[in-house]
Amino acid sequence: MQRKNEIVLIVPKSINGVEPDKNLHSLLFTMEDYTNSPNVFILNEPKSYQLKSLPVQLTELNLQQQQYNWGTAHLFKWKAYDGKMAEGILYKPENFDSTKKYPMIVYFYERNNQTLYNYIPPAPTP
Repeated sequence: MQRKNEIVLIVPKSINGVEPDKNLHSLLFTMEDYTNSPNVFILNEPKSYQLKSLPVQLTELNLQQQQYNWGTAHLFKWKAYDGKMAEGILYKPENFDSTKKYPMIVYFYERNNQTLYNYIPPAPTP
């Protein structure tokens, strides 16, 4: 149920740090997904039922990523051994070709599917 003055923006991305101006004429926020690092966006006139414009990207904070191949992340569902449905994230390499065979690494964690739209910067494992 939508509350009064609540804005619902449905996109397959993670949206964080939403900051409205005092009159709610614009919203400033960061948006990211697996292939795009967090950047700052602005959404003007968000009070109307139909958005007058799409969010505008204000920053490009990770330009060096453009020189690397980057994969994709997809929600994957399967039936577990106990018969219950389970969800996880399937990471595929860039230029994935379904006719080829690839090595597969499986990592099980209780709630990993909640990070589907999070950017994961390359880093050594702690």
